[in-house]
Amino acid sequence: MTKKMLKCPYCGAHWVELDKDECGETYTLECEDGCGKQFEMYFDAS
Repeated sequence: MTKKMLKCPYCGAHWVELDKDECGETYTLECEDGCGKQFEMYFDAS
């Protein structure tokens, strides 16, 4: 299990996502601790 610390690009809230680490994948996330808006995150470990 991996943890990623994320920051909402809209309101700046921080939270931890679990298992969002598949290289080359785009994840649709929702701000959990702030505004509730959705945004996309592309994971690339290179």
